[in-house]
Amino acid sequence: MRRRAHRLGISFVRRKTLKLPERIRIDGRWHPVDFPNERGIRHDLASLWLLDEYRLESLDDAPQTILDIGGNAGLFALLARHFYPDATIHVYEPNPDLIPTLQRNLDLPRITWFCEAIGPESGRVDVIRSGDTNQTRTRRADDGAVVMRSLDEAIQRLGGTVDFAKIDCEGSEWALFESSEAWQRIRRVAMEYHLDDHKRPEDAIAALSSLGFTLDEHVRSGADFGLLFAHR
Repeated sequence: MRRRAHRLGISFVRRKTLKLPERIRIDGRWHPVDFPNERGIRHDLASLWLLDEYRLESLDDAPQTILDIGGNAGLFALLARHFYPDATIHVYEPNPDLIPTLQRNLDLPRITWFCEAIGPESGRVDVIRSGDTNQTRTRRADDGAVVMRSLDEAIQRLGGTVDFAKIDCEGSEWALFESSEAWQRIRRVAMEYHLDDHKRPEDAIAALSSLGFTLDEHVRSGADFGLLFAHR
């Protein structure tokens, strides 16, 4: 954790005293950053940046196209830019409250972002705010305030294929499994799944398998969520 903190240019002594940085070092250059002062953001910063929760540093080959579904304040995308300075990175985050944060954090490091949700088809959603911004959920609604793009359209925007997809969309991942054709153009996925009374981790693993993926790792992070890593 200290090694990664040093490479990013942020101060780190211990996790419980971790402070949100005002700038980070990417590709030898300093970039200003601005994050909501939330417990969830500090937790995610430690998990994503210092523990590399999504295994970006250990990928076998450098991805050229990266799709971030559920980008929140841009933490994952910034780390992806740190490790892969030449990759094309697209971020989707439906919470309009985070637009100023995304502008400040992602514009300078050449990361393309959209204040949009991703679903199996295009439409609209309402944003459901509950607690910290990393807990934001969406609900399909014909008259919703936020645009929802189809997974297929998001992939087309990246040029037609995705080398690495990170998915953390607070329960909406289950609907994405309906886009079977679009998934054929994703090579590798790291996905946080969320459970309810009707879903089990085995259901998410089976869904990825049916889409042609081989499971690399399953991390059960809590009683109702976990991480899956898989490749095609």
